[in-house]
Amino acid sequence: FQAEDGIRDVERSRGLGDVYKRQGKCRHCKEKVPIRYFIVEVSTALLFVIIYLIYGFGYEFLFYIILVALLLVTTFTDLEKGKIPNKVVLVGAGLGLYLSLIFWPLKFFNSLIGFLAGGGIMLFWALIGKLLFKKEGLGSGDIKLAAMIGIFLGIQNTLLALFLTFLIATVISLTFILSEKLRWDSKIPLAPFMALGTYISLLWGDQISECYFNMVR
Repeated sequence: FQAEDGIRDVERSRGLGDVYKRQGKCRHCKEKVPIRYFIVEVSTALLFVIIYLIYGFGYEFLFYIILVALLLVTTFTDLEKGKIPNKVVLVGAGLGLYLSLIFWPLKFFNSLIGFLAGGGIMLFWALIGKLLFKKEGLGSGDIKLAAMIGIFLGIQNTLLALFLTFLIATVISLTFILSEKLRWDSKIPLAPFMALGTYISLLWGDQISECYFNMVR
């Protein structure tokens, strides 16, 4: 499959429905369009609808669909190429800070704290991992992505998102290792887990935090 032609095909066609009519084949090269295009479009539409149902149509909707789009891009890039694009993260961070300042000036400080907490926590674990295992466990892209997420979520939901990230990543990694589909030293892309943890925190973070605080009282 010629990726460039495939991307052009999706952009110029009448959505993925047109690709479906051609039995999933690219209009130009006649090869199968990778399933990831379908997954991206369906996931994006589903998440946009859920965010609309929770936050309504307003500033928060715009703010959070930008985060969703950024995480989808970084997830599939990390899965395919094993890296997180600097441009995507830096543009996302700048846009998040700008929108936070414009829409919610009183919450701007919370975005800054989330930025520092997200990046700081990941940097801490990266240093610990390098100290204990003598190799890089977390890449700079993971650290920057966590900092960007912190801008959009604020301190409380950022902490929850990172906790869920490591929890989900640990459970899934151990499952694959025990089933011998991965080795202990295999490198696992973290962006998909960070995206999943962020989505859960974004959509149900307040309810999860409330349940937790009720339990510890």
